[in-house]
This record gives sequence, structure tokens and C-alpha cells, in this order.
Amino acid sequence: MAVNQQQSDLLPSGSDPLSDPIKQAVEAGLGLAVVSTHTLELALETNRSAVLGVQDFPIMRHRYVVHPKSRRLSPVALVFRKFALAAATAILDASVRET
Repeated sequence: MAVNQQQSDLLPSGSDPLSDPIKQAVEAGLGLAVVSTHTLELALETNRSAVLGVQDFPIMRHRYVVHPKSRRLSPVALVFRKFALAAATAILDASVRET
């Protein structure tokens, strides 16, 4: 199956259509927000935003990789599952080191 260029374009690093308006409001001085640090990369690099040290943060959330038990995963899905679980472990380990 061919994928055209428009379908294969990814969002730039630190770009999130749901978080962008929140980041813009904070940058305009309208208040504070709790967003993922992954969405703040560019704003932090350009000193447009700052991360505040807050007690009991980061908020740890549970994420699950799920699929129907009755279906066999394709080779691509198996690779993605392995990647997602490894990435989650790496992110969790990095988060623990930061605290």
C-alpha cells in the first residue's frame, strides 16, 4: 500500500493541536497549565515557558496497550507493541531519574 506525502507528514516536535492553544494562553500571561513536557520542548528551548517545581509531580498515569484477545496481532502490530512498551519503560525510567 502506498502512502502519499500528505498522509505521511508528522507533526513537528513539541506540536500538539490540543495543547497548542493552552501553551499560547500561558505564553500570553493568562495563567498556568499542566501539560506534558513533551509538548513543551520548543517553548522551553526558546525560554517562552518554564517548568515549575511542584510537590507530588509528575502525575503518574496508567497507560495500557490493548488488543482483542481473539485476534492474532500482525507482525507490524507486534513490532509496534514491543516499541511502545520499551518506550514507556524508558520514559518512566527518565522520569524517576529527574525526581
